[in-house]
Amino acid sequence: MDRFIVGTRGSRLSLIQTKIVVDALKKNAPNINVEIKTIKTSGDIDKSTPLYKLKGVGVFEKEIDLAIMNGDIDFAVHSLKDLPTKLPDGIAIAAIPERASPNDVLISKDGKKLEGLKKGAEIGTSSILRMAEIKGIRKDLKVKDIRGNVETRIAKLDNNEYDALILAEAGISRLGLSSRISQTLPLETFTPAAGQGALAVAAAEKRKDVLSILSGIDNQTARAEITAERTVTSIIGGGCEAAVGTVGRAHNGSLSLLCSIFPPNGANALTCTQTMPISNAVELGKKVSKELADKGAKDIIDSWHENFVSDKDD
Repeated sequence: MDRFIVGTRGSRLSLIQTKIVVDALKKNAPNINVEIKTIKTSGDIDKSTPLYKLKGVGVFEKEIDLAIMNGDIDFAVHSLKDLPTKLPDGIAIAAIPERASPNDVLISKDGKKLEGLKKGAEIGTSSILRMAEIKGIRKDLKVKDIRGNVETRIAKLDNNEYDALILAEAGISRLGLSSRISQTLPLETFTPAAGQGALAVAAAEKRKDVLSILSGIDNQTARAEITAERTVTSIIGGGCEAAVGTVGRAHNGSLSLLCSIFPPNGANALTCTQTMPISNAVELGKKVSKELADKGAKDIIDSWHENFVSDKDD
């Protein structure tokens, strides 16, 4: 029997996501044995600093990548949206299982939808993308930073520290908390971060045995969507330094890609939607990037660095 060690963060959601991957692997290869090893990352250790102020990239996976390269674990499971577009040398996304919903959801104390929240209501999010999207729709709302896992955030809501939260629907569903959802937010106005709803199974490129096992759970539809999304964000920029949302949707052999870039005040976002055959995911990402660049994407990206990201060291 083949034995593998999978690394993951220690939150309940991370462990649930890892179990999803392990169960899929065992279904595809019943004779394997998988041991789960939890690893604390720098993003887990610093639970108070806003995510956009944490220095560097990969705050939720650097330590896990190191464990892969050192041979302490055979592969790792990540929320794909946490991964930087450029992975460390020697690390590959070996599998992207079937994707869950990419949408954001609103969870409010009294079940009200976004448009029904009182003036000045405080919404918790740690994402500058979601901050900008909220400002573009309801300037009267107060966006308040929040850290912690999903259960911690919901507990803060229930403790009246916030009036509402915006979270990823996939995580809420995986945790069995869908009954708390007040509103599923449309992709057109709350365009998610690249990779939202998808899981990434990472492994060392040199471990051909591991890559072979993991290839059996790779979903080609999800991979095409993610490839297009990560292509456009790698060219345009985004992540924790600018409000760039993008989502690919595959249907009947075609792949559509929506990308939205929001200025700090959320107003007059640049948007682009293009469709190509699903086999042309990289080309689709490049095409959307060019159209956005022609529309002035660089000016918006620069405005984030000038007006917002520059306070990282404060």
